[in-house]
Amino acid sequence: MNRFDPDSFNANVTKPLPGDDLPALVNRYQALKCAAIVKAFAQGQTGWQQHVHTVSSFLSAAAMEAAYGVGVIQPTREETWQLLDALPWPRPGGAQRQ
Repeated sequence: MNRFDPDSFNANVTKPLPGDDLPALVNRYQALKCAAIVKAFAQGQTGWQQHVHTVSSFLSAAAMEAAYGVGVIQPTREETWQLLDALPWPRPGGAQRQ
C-alpha cells in the first residue's frame, strides 16, 4: 500500500531550487488569456476544461524553458501557446450554453 503524506509532499515541493527565481517567458497578453480560460472554467463554463490543461502545459513549458532552455519539454512553450492563441476569448460570467 502506498501511503501519501501531504505534509511531506508539501515540504518537498516548496523547497527552493536553483533557478526558481528565473523569469519565465510569459507576456502580459498570454497571462491574461490564460487567466481568462482558467477563470471561465472555475466559474462553470465546462467547455474550457481541456483548455485549462493546455494552460497548465503552457505554464509548465515556460517554467522549464526558463531554467533549461527550449526543447527540454514537449510540446514547447511556443507550440502550446499557438493552441491557446487560436482559441476565442472566453465570455465573462458563469456557466453558459456551449
